[in-house]
Amino acid sequence: DSGEEDATATAQIQELEATILKLKEDVTQAEQQARESADASNDLEALRTELDKTRPKLEDAEAALVAKEGEIGPLQKTIDILRTEHSTLEEEHAVLKANLEKQQQQDTAHSEAIAKLERELAEKGEALKTLQTERNTLPSPEVVAQLEEDLAGAQAARAAAEESHRAMEATLKEERAQHKQSTLAIQLADALKDAEEMRETLNAMQSQPGASSGAPSSSDDAELIARIQGAAKALGKGSKRSIGEILIVADVISEENLEEAIAEQRSNPQQHLGAILIDKGYASDVAVAQSLALQCKVPYQRIDKLSIESDATVLLNGRLAQQHRCIPFKTEEDRVHVAMSNPMDLVAIEDIERATGKQVEFVVVTESDMDRALAKHYA
Repeated sequence: DSGEEDATATAQIQELEATILKLKEDVTQAEQQARESADASNDLEALRTELDKTRPKLEDAEAALVAKEGEIGPLQKTIDILRTEHSTLEEEHAVLKANLEKQQQQDTAHSEAIAKLERELAEKGEALKTLQTERNTLPSPEVVAQLEEDLAGAQAARAAAEESHRAMEATLKEERAQHKQSTLAIQLADALKDAEEMRETLNAMQSQPGASSGAPSSSDDAELIARIQGAAKALGKGSKRSIGEILIVADVISEENLEEAIAEQRSNPQQHLGAILIDKGYASDVAVAQSLALQCKVPYQRIDKLSIESDATVLLNGRLAQQHRCIPFKTEEDRVHVAMSNPMDLVAIEDIERATGKQVEFVVVTESDMDRALAKHYA
């Protein structure tokens, strides 16, 4: 092969160089002897004759050396090419090895993600069974409608009774001031007692199942939430219900209001549609929060009805809580319950899961409730 030929050529060159060196030494020695002794002139002439005979051999040897050097050049180029190809192959091998390790890491990550999704699917299945069980225990729509009708009648009766109560109480005070124990005073006392019983009955009816989830703080909120829940139900469970559709069917906003809000959102995609409706005064934060909860199929809650645990709030720093407008209120072994004003913020949910290391379960609260909670717990 090329290595053996190179070695042979090198050996021949070295042999020729040794021969030349030897001949040069012989010439030098002969000339020195000629100078030292005139008697050796004949010998010198003989040496010169021998040198003349040797000179063609020297020339042949030099020509052979030049030829071998010409052969070494291409061989050296071939060696350089082979070395370059070897370096290239080593680099390609390193790249392939790195890609293989990266692929193995991705396969591991995918396997872990699939396992996590399977666990979440199983948990969601259990939660669905629980919700179905709870749904079966809720009052029927007919019972809820009757309760709402009774509640409306009781509220009207309460207003009338309170007005009558005030008039009767004034009359009773006048009767008592005159120290009269007339039949009218007794009747007034009975009427006051009846009014008080009616007030207690009304309060009991308001606390019964069938009222809107989230325990609203006023009758106006209760009536609004009932309309929104009815609108979501009218749109159907199988359809994709948007917040705009729910609010229109509930007669909270008009189609013109929705179109105007959507047009503004196009110019400012970072702003949420619900926030635009609130800013323009087209819908209250209660209406928007309840609609978002129904759209995302999660509970709506008032913040003052939540028991916010300090062990939960410390899981999230103030910067993230303010940035995503959320507050953890309950923690379990593998999950954290979070109140949010915008349940559509998927980035927020991912950030919370990453920061807490737990799965997020959330409820929807109003913007004003969130403002108060953040000021209290993350001031």
